[in-house]
Parts: sequence; C-alpha cells; structure tokens
Amino acid sequence: MAIEVHPSIFTHPGPWLRRNYVKPNNLTVRATASVLGVTGVQMNNLLSGRAALSADMAMRIEKAFGLAASTPHLLALGYAGLLRLTRLSL
Repeated sequence: MAIEVHPSIFTHPGPWLRRNYVKPNNLTVRATASVLGVTGVQMNNLLSGRAALSADMAMRIEKAFGLAASTPHLLALGYAGLLRLTRLSL
C-alpha cells in the first residue's frame, strides 16, 4: 500500500523566498528581478509558485542574498516545487 501525500505539504521555493527574503528586505517583485538580473515576469512566476527554481536562478539568489544554491533546504524546496508543478501538469 502506497502512502499518499497531500499536495499542500509541498512548499514551492518561490513563496518561501518571498516570505524570507523579498518581504523582509522591503523589495518589490520588480526590484528583486533587477537585483537578480531577470525579468519581472520570470521573478513573478517564481515567487508566485508558477515556475520551478532552476539551477541558474538558484545561483543568482546565492549571489544576491547569500543563500547558498547548494543549501539542502533550497534544493529540497526546488525539487518539491518541480514535482508539484509536474504533477499539476499531468
């Protein structure tokens, strides 16, 4: 018997980044995008949980916020977010 996990327990890295880095630093989506060198649309999609965390974006976050791209928590969030997006698209 397989254990079913409710999708709500998977935390996408975007909302987590918004709560822990964007809002505490009083940044807007546009300002965060500018700091990371990406478009506002890309940043909004990530922070809204509509886009997966790529390795490139993880490296940009590392440079901007000092959060190591290899941080297990960030990697796990990125993987969980990617799984969730994949499940929703099936």
